[in-house]
Amino acid sequence: MGFRTTLVVTTFVLFLFLFGLRLTYTLPGYKLGSNPPPPRRRGSPTHLLIVLGSGGHTAEMFSLLHSFDPQSYHHRSYVVSKGDDFSSLKAIEFERSLVDSAASTTGRASDRTGSYSIHVVPRAREIHQPLLTTPVSALGCLWACLLMLRAKPRADVSATPDLILVNGPGTAVIVVFASLILRFLALDRSAWARVRRPTRTIYIESWARVKKLSLSGRILAGTGAVDRMLVQWEPLKGKAGAEWMGWMVK
Repeated sequence: MGFRTTLVVTTFVLFLFLFGLRLTYTLPGYKLGSNPPPPRRRGSPTHLLIVLGSGGHTAEMFSLLHSFDPQSYHHRSYVVSKGDDFSSLKAIEFERSLVDSAASTTGRASDRTGSYSIHVVPRAREIHQPLLTTPVSALGCLWACLLMLRAKPRADVSATPDLILVNGPGTAVIVVFASLILRFLALDRSAWARVRRPTRTIYIESWARVKKLSLSGRILAGTGAVDRMLVQWEPLKGKAGAEWMGWMVK
């Protein structure tokens, strides 16, 4: 083996090693890397991204947010799939309820509820779509999610979410992987943060899942893609590192 060949092989092996090291550092489930940043100061600007799925996933998500304090997250971004008008309407209704609740408490309209935006992305897979063409549509959804995560919803809002909250729809898997790609490339830095705080992800398993994680849950837990995996039934406790929190829906 000549010197040039040895150099190429060594460079390639070194690249694979560094790539694997960076990937392991990126995946939240492996907890490898530097110590976590200091806690965020109370009242500092924060950006929450919520992924909504059609029907039951959306209804359960807003049930999970029954005691949500809008002052904790100054801006909420809702991600819905194309054609899912139900989820968009539910997000608008929820935001209106926050405003009404604040007004009834203070006796007047208030800006304490912050702001929100709704983002529509292509479906990762259409109903009855052939499996052969699914990778193409999934890549289209991934690209749209990458653009969405890098775009400012408002001029005064950081593009990068501080927290992504998901509960099982297929689009949620794509959104989480898109955030990991940005984390891998070190493009997930919040413009509001003085210190580096990568986007955190929390997956809450559906209340309907009693003994077995959903496909989305198994994918995200198996790849170590989320920071925390929360389940609502004790038989799921400890599976893929899941934390049992009891019933969270109301």
